[in-house]
Amino acid sequence: PNWSDALKAADLPDKVRDRHRVIINWFLGHLKREHMAASKDSARMFLKHLIETRRPQDWQVEQWRQGLNWFFRKAPSRRHKAAKKIESCAEGKVLAGATDDSPRSGMQEDDEAPMVEEGYEDGRQHYAYTVAQMQAKVPMDPWFEETVRLMRVRQMAYRTEEAYLGWIRRMERFLGSKDGLEAFAEEDLKRFLSYLAVEEGVAAGTQRQALNAGVFFLREVRKMELGDFSDYVKANPRKYYPVVYSRGEIKRLLDNVKG
Repeated sequence: PNWSDALKAADLPDKVRDRHRVIINWFLGHLKREHMAASKDSARMFLKHLIETRRPQDWQVEQWRQGLNWFFRKAPSRRHKAAKKIESCAEGKVLAGATDDSPRSGMQEDDEAPMVEEGYEDGRQHYAYTVAQMQAKVPMDPWFEETVRLMRVRQMAYRTEEAYLGWIRRMERFLGSKDGLEAFAEEDLKRFLSYLAVEEGVAAGTQRQALNAGVFFLREVRKMELGDFSDYVKANPRKYYPVVYSRGEIKRLLDNVKG
């Protein structure tokens, strides 16, 4: 269960660590939808499914295989080391009455985590819930969990976090695929943006926010190389006309001005 912490503590190049995280999230999301346990057999079935449906190149399959091999071979042995490292870093830190390595200490099943209004002196933000507390209240899809993690690493605003997660959920529903967010790609994002403009008639700013959320998910979370994004239907910018005084109102105004 602590594979993410073990991966963070692993002695791997950043690019390899990111690739492993993507394929493991992909694998766990597949297991969750199929109600399957994580095993070497289910990993082989998952790889076979990807090869049959995606027709990837050999180097892609090899990278996927390396990530899953690390998950089964290395993560269990590194799990306790990572836990000790995180525990030592979290010692003495308290947030909302609970230490970082025990977020539910002193909390009942339905307790709300209190908001911490004051920020850190160096400008970092407090959040209403830690990632662990969110998971405890509502089990998160691995892709949403990774999205939250990356946004908090980048110290993005909490309102941005809420908005992006909301848009990603809408994109998942729009796609309507059995594979969920694993099947979401660049062309699907373009179709979704066009749908917002044509069918829902959203404002240009709303469509731009959906674009930013989709690009963040595909580029930063899924690690996809994205091309040109100009060939989708743009939302019409709404025209706002100024409210002006009538001639009679101006006359009454000037009549009451002295000097």
